[in-house]
Amino acid sequence: MTGQQDTSSEDAWASTARSRWQWADLEGKTDYCRTPSIRWGAISGFDANQDNKNDVLLAISCYQGETDNSTQHNIQVLPAWRMFCSEPDSKSHYDCTQEKFGVTEINAAGVDSGGGSPYLHVMETPRDVNGDGLPDFWYVLNRDDGRPGFDHDNNQADADLLRDLCGDKPSGGASWDCTRRSDQSMLMSNSDGSYEIKKMPWTEVNAQGVVMLRTDDFSFDLFSFNYEGRVLAARYSGGVFEDVSKEYEGYVNSDLIDGQPYVASFFHESVNYVVTPNVSTEVAGYSPDYGDSYHTGLRSGEHLGFTLWRFDPGVGFAVSDFYIPEDEAIFSLQLEEGGETRQALGAKILDIPVVWPNWHFSNFTKLLPDEDPILVIRQEPDGGITMGSSFKAPVREDVIYSNNPNSSESGKGISETLFNMAGPVEAFYIREGQLERRTRSVLEGDVGWNIPGMKFQDLNGDSFTDLVTITGGEQRGSVYINDGEGTLNKVNMMEHWPEIEFLDVSAEEFSHGALATQLDEDDKLDLMIWVEGGTRKWWGEENTWTPGDVYILEGNYSLEDFGTLSSGKMHELVESCFSTPSSFFKKSRCVW
Repeated sequence: MTGQQDTSSEDAWASTARSRWQWADLEGKTDYCRTPSIRWGAISGFDANQDNKNDVLLAISCYQGETDNSTQHNIQVLPAWRMFCSEPDSKSHYDCTQEKFGVTEINAAGVDSGGGSPYLHVMETPRDVNGDGLPDFWYVLNRDDGRPGFDHDNNQADADLLRDLCGDKPSGGASWDCTRRSDQSMLMSNSDGSYEIKKMPWTEVNAQGVVMLRTDDFSFDLFSFNYEGRVLAARYSGGVFEDVSKEYEGYVNSDLIDGQPYVASFFHESVNYVVTPNVSTEVAGYSPDYGDSYHTGLRSGEHLGFTLWRFDPGVGFAVSDFYIPEDEAIFSLQLEEGGETRQALGAKILDIPVVWPNWHFSNFTKLLPDEDPILVIRQEPDGGITMGSSFKAPVREDVIYSNNPNSSESGKGISETLFNMAGPVEAFYIREGQLERRTRSVLEGDVGWNIPGMKFQDLNGDSFTDLVTITGGEQRGSVYINDGEGTLNKVNMMEHWPEIEFLDVSAEEFSHGALATQLDEDDKLDLMIWVEGGTRKWWGEENTWTPGDVYILEGNYSLEDFGTLSSGKMHELVESCFSTPSSFFKKSRCVW
């Protein structure tokens, strides 16, 4: 690319950490975190100390007992988050948690419930919402950490264990499973620069989404989207949250949007819009006709697609528009899952066959200064898409597909395998409340690999919006650069990734996470990297729990210096990883 500096003689990141925190500086200072813990992930893009440099929030989850993600349990998991602020007169960061919160760690869930971990990938970038100029943080907490659930209706052993963990089954259809519930909260700034944890005035709930809705210039509501069928809303006014759930129960269409797993809220043309996945029969005006095809993410009477709502304070949610794929885009195929073969529902999106598609992850942003804002939607398919040399291949009725990415286990080839960590990314304009498809690609190649979290920001100061993504599983520093025409190209960090021996523990024994972003005032891409930890592993002498350190490495490369990784190369890497019989397929280690 033009304008690149000669970087052939230096590494992309400094080999010596600019900032470093040992376990003893973090979890070791928290009394309830002397047992196994996970560094859940990190977010940036906010400036808590107002010096025009990004700060970082690292989410640490402390399990109150050893376990693993293959076991059903109700072990409490307490947050012990840390905030790292930029030094005013240097490029370094320091742990500013005590300074900002008055305590060593940020326990966003308290100790009277099951605790919880944040869904960082669907968390909005922190911004000022109370008028003091400082960023505020809202998020959803839950305990969905990958362990198996309870099939209590069909499995007596599950029912017996759930009774031991949660008590007798409640009446009236209320949710029984207490093992994924969390209290909800928000981190709210004060005018003096300090922060408080504001608890929501509800009992704990199994939630996967929360949106902020503006009621007037001085207050806002947080509206919970949860799996328990509970309408939960809290209004912030005068420094406190008030429970307004009863008010929301009477709102128009609150029953239609409740229970959706992922949501987004934003303002456009003075209208507060909300996006939810799927389209109900009531909204579409007709029932779907998908025959006998099965979809894991559709409730009875729902169409594939998504719904755009307009929020009117005091009234409720009015349908603004909705999107349903054309009939000719719908298909079905045979999919083997869990030892049985299903007739699985799919839809072609951007000419890509997607099995069990879900319009889950939404962001509203501007990619070009002179272009209208766009609603960007990233798929989270439960079935998946074909990749590699079989990308966009026509669906075959005579093939039984698998979405197990480990060929040694499934016995399938690349043409018979679906990858559910990949999905199309599409965009729509909203013009006078109506959806209009953007024809220009959001991502080069139209597919994102393992990028459920999308954080849009200008990383190189060229006035074009770039993208930092949060990957599922082991967080990686995936970054996309705007080509100046409104399409994002994947930055080729893989080729320049640092050696990780410096992490103090074996990479095979402990996973690591990373966040690549701007953390100082230059145009170089910095890297925060950490040992992830685990719920039942240990390191050190006598099996003591010391999960390793957290580092910030100073960047030597600008975004342009890395070059880009084409979508074609991404498909080659996925197929190569899939075809290597000696390695277990790891979604965060093949492409990032």
